[in-house]
Order: sequence, then C-alpha cells, then structure tokens
Amino acid sequence: MVDEGAFTCFMSLSCWQAIGSSETIPSPTMLKAFDGHLFRPHGIIPALPVELGGKTVSVEVEVVDAPLD
Repeated sequence: MVDEGAFTCFMSLSCWQAIGSSETIPSPTMLKAFDGHLFRPHGIIPALPVELGGKTVSVEVEVVDAPLD
C-alpha cells in the first residue's frame, strides 16, 4: 500500500529482494513494533517509482526485516 501523505512507507526485506534489491541508503530511524521491540530498518530506497492510476510518483520507502502483517 502506498499513501503519498504517510510519514513513512514500508517494504519487507523479502519484497525488496524479489524486486531486485535496488540500492538503499542507511536509515537514521529507530522503529518500534507493536510488541515494543525496537529495530533499525535495513535501509531506505530514496525514490522508488510507483505507478498509480496512470500517474507515476516517487516514494521514499523504508525496507524492514520484519513481518508486515
């Protein structure tokens, strides 16, 4: 799901690997899971092009090694 107004967009590590493992930059962010566990994202894809309804937008995406369900 992509929300252009969201503070952060996430992608699972397995999805990132499946789409070709584009280059990431280090993330300065610490994330907190619902169970209180703190972790640092794998990295940030600074400008992932996403096509939505004929419009292409670039989204910054945090790649996380955690289940997103």
